[in-house]
Amino acid sequence: MKVNIGMPEILLLGSFYLYQQAFAFSMVLLGMSLFGKLISFGNDIQQKKQSAEAGKELTQNIMDSLMNAVTLSGIANGTKSKKNGYH
Repeated sequence: MKVNIGMPEILLLGSFYLYQQAFAFSMVLLGMSLFGKLISFGNDIQQKKQSAEAGKELTQNIMDSLMNAVTLSGIANGTKSKKNGYH
């Protein structure tokens, strides 16, 4: 489990610390902390989605390149398929 200490966590600690002395400010810090963590979580999910999409695209590009290489090598060697007998 990866532990990150960023701004949302610091705001949350400040919220807990100020709970008894300044309740309204404590709630503002709590709200900012939750909003920041929500944005951070959404950003992490988006990065995972993009990396998975990039992996799929890379795999497709490699497969296309291999298929083109096989097709071109067959044409260059003169092993073109003769389906109808004309060529």
